[in-house]
Amino acid sequence: MRMDQTKYWLLAASVAVAIAWVLPPFIGRYYTQMLALGGIYAIVAQGLNLLAGYTGQTSLGHAGFYAIGAYTGALLATKMGLGFWSAMPFSILMAAAAGVLIALPSFKLDGPYLAMVTIAFGIIVNSVVVEWSDLTGGTQGVLNIPRPSLFGSRLQLESQFVVIVAAVAVVTLLIRNLMRSPCGRAFVAVKDNPVAAQAVGLNTQQVKTLAFTISAALAGLGGHFFAFVQGFISPEAFEFEASIFFLTAMIFGGAGTIVGPAIGAAIMTFLPELLQRFVDYRLIIYGTLIVTFLYFLPLGIVGTLLKRSTRLPDLLTAPGSRRGAQIASPHPAFSNERRAGGGDAIVRLTGVRMVFGGVRALNGVDLEIRPGVIHALIGPNGAGKTVLINVLTGYYRPTAGSVVVAGEDVTGAPPHRLARLGIARTFQTAQLFAGLTVLQNVLIGFPYQTRGRLFDCALITPRLRREEAHRRSRALELLDFVGFKGNVESLASSLPFGHQRLVEIARALATGPSLIAMDEPAAGLNPKEVQDLDGLITRIRATGVAILLVEHHMDLVMGISDTVTVLDHGEKLAEGTAVAMQNDPEVIKAYLGADIDEVSAA
Repeated sequence: MRMDQTKYWLLAASVAVAIAWVLPPFIGRYYTQMLALGGIYAIVAQGLNLLAGYTGQTSLGHAGFYAIGAYTGALLATKMGLGFWSAMPFSILMAAAAGVLIALPSFKLDGPYLAMVTIAFGIIVNSVVVEWSDLTGGTQGVLNIPRPSLFGSRLQLESQFVVIVAAVAVVTLLIRNLMRSPCGRAFVAVKDNPVAAQAVGLNTQQVKTLAFTISAALAGLGGHFFAFVQGFISPEAFEFEASIFFLTAMIFGGAGTIVGPAIGAAIMTFLPELLQRFVDYRLIIYGTLIVTFLYFLPLGIVGTLLKRSTRLPDLLTAPGSRRGAQIASPHPAFSNERRAGGGDAIVRLTGVRMVFGGVRALNGVDLEIRPGVIHALIGPNGAGKTVLINVLTGYYRPTAGSVVVAGEDVTGAPPHRLARLGIARTFQTAQLFAGLTVLQNVLIGFPYQTRGRLFDCALITPRLRREEAHRRSRALELLDFVGFKGNVESLASSLPFGHQRLVEIARALATGPSLIAMDEPAAGLNPKEVQDLDGLITRIRATGVAILLVEHHMDLVMGISDTVTVLDHGEKLAEGTAVAMQNDPEVIKAYLGADIDEVSAA
């Protein structure tokens, strides 16, 4: 286990708090106040880093959540008499609730809609606090907010600074824990490859909403600190420029790093102050410096200086021994609980039609796949093979017809639901998560590791450690089973194509499937790799997992398939054994454009 690193992080947090305790007398109240503000901004930037840096969702309205936290705390204190600590949960919850309300409709859309919605949200919140003067004080704001107190004693600025630094340390450690956990893998997977994320059973909308909610809650926490430390608030502090400031601080320090946002927030807080002497040119110099730094340090300060810090940290290190002997058993370490028993069909497609505009990609296709068989799907280019796989795995909703999995009608169900029902897939071009290691790519395939586990992920509970150790052991066994011989700690993006294909298959097996749909798995492989793939598919079938194989490599198809279905122009042309299909006149004509007699003569 990587316990030593955890101790180092706790030691660093303790040292930061100790420095905050002894530093104020040496720097004076002004710079203490500036550092306190930098710490408050760091809390907001850390939350934004979780959303934008790790999950890849840009928000340009975090000043709105910052304002909600500030005004909630300030109004509860001035109108209801609550103190700093008793009002804090309400500030966090109100901001988090606003985050959910904004995220749920926004993530149903693609493109820049989230950024547009958050901009509008920030403007609306600022307008509300200005116009609802009876409650918020309007442009005058909220005055006479009581300073934080502890054990009945009001905290002075120096003590408030210590509390803020401690809060920054706690938030940073919580973010680190989240990113070391299965939740962190889910966040990065959604950012790197949302299509593949759905294929392993991740509901991308839920993952994004969770990240957005946590980010909004941290912005509310920062706003709460700001209100009580300042002693008053007004709408000017929560305008659109504040959102840009938080985003810039996050990018400047290093998006996708643990400590980068805190460092960026501190620098961005002091930079305008250092340029005060150049008051006439301050904004020009300020903007030029930011653009220059971002141009030459695209990964931010921390990301550029310590490129390894941009990699997702692991909860546990790999065992001292990379792997044991090659698994010879036909029963690798993936669950078979969901596989259909007996001769019942795993999947049954009936009368499936798929129309794109005026193009009929599928026209009344029927298909039935039974447990433990290799069912090949072949046909000329444009026959509709990949379209059929996309319909089966939920990426396309059929125009007509039905899809039944294990007796349940799942027509039009989203990909993540079908993955949870045991329908796994691979893609024509291997779809891995580039920002994750080989081992992390396989780990993310195991089902139900994030559901209801936010508390475990945030605190890295002993239960989570035990589960993660078990998943890691099973993931290494799966990599052995598929024949992967490389370094499991290397980034997936650094692998050659053949190894990427093996990792993708291992990840599909980790989901515990009853059926794996393989879309041209031999494409781009050399003859030796094709031969190894032949053996791997045979071993997978021996475990009871059915395989739907779409492939143009006819030697592979005819050598291992139990059943072959031929598509042509979106319709089922023929179906039967491999030998029967090789001698079927209609199949030969579809492939070669000639009758069987002409082929024989040739």
